[in-house]
Amino acid sequence: MAQHKSAKKRIDRNEKRRVINHARISRIRTFVKKVESAIAAGDKDLATHIQRTYLINSGQSLTQATQILCESFNLPKNIFPMSNQPVETYIQTKNRLLSFQEYFVKLKCKPPVADFVFKGLDKASFNEDLDLSENLKNLNKQLNKVKIEGIKKDKSKNIIKDKKIGNILIREQILKDFPPKELRSVIDQGKKDIKSGIIISISTFEDKVGLAVGISQDLTSKYDAVDLVKAASAILGGKGGGGRKDFAQAGGVDQNKIEAAFKEISKKLS
Repeated sequence: MAQHKSAKKRIDRNEKRRVINHARISRIRTFVKKVESAIAAGDKDLATHIQRTYLINSGQSLTQATQILCESFNLPKNIFPMSNQPVETYIQTKNRLLSFQEYFVKLKCKPPVADFVFKGLDKASFNEDLDLSENLKNLNKQLNKVKIEGIKKDKSKNIIKDKKIGNILIREQILKDFPPKELRSVIDQGKKDIKSGIIISISTFEDKVGLAVGISQDLTSKYDAVDLVKAASAILGGKGGGGRKDFAQAGGVDQNKIEAAFKEISKKLS
């Protein structure tokens, strides 16, 4: 038994280190098991979340943890979080406030979005690795993406009417408060849904009208999306329009003539 004070001090110090190291090893083993379990279950998102949490708990900032993950995934570009402080995103629906994960993963963006709530935003500062304009640009992109998906799921803002002219399936679609530049994705999804036919999508956004027409490949030898778009655009107060035989897009200004634009295209298809 050590009697000297320095010896006793060294023994106490070594014991404290042993306890700390044991705890660290235990946490690492637990972390590895969680990651392995998530990977084995095919849940890469959970595995990434566990690894990010471990890195942050180990003293890494969110930016540093994100860079480590980017390198592990061999991503060609850097990804920066808007802030190193925690900011939680919540979606306000008609009935209740939902966490972003619950809204996006569990409910698959189905409930219409009423508003967004960011908890912790008042205490967070912008990431010093990004300038203010870049942060705002990234935030707006994320918000717009959620809003667009919400409109697509909202039957009161995404009104679809399927009908037939002869043997051809025609889909007439009106999207309210929907940016015209996003109509291409709507047409692409419509083609997947109906397989064969013609999709006419018209959106209202602020004081303008967006118009897009998509034609399945089996019908492009008989119909031209550009001709249909030009005819409808004239009714909506627009000029011209362009694209290809299977997809064309144009704009207009008269939101009161949407039904007339649908009728004009139907007349050309009859």
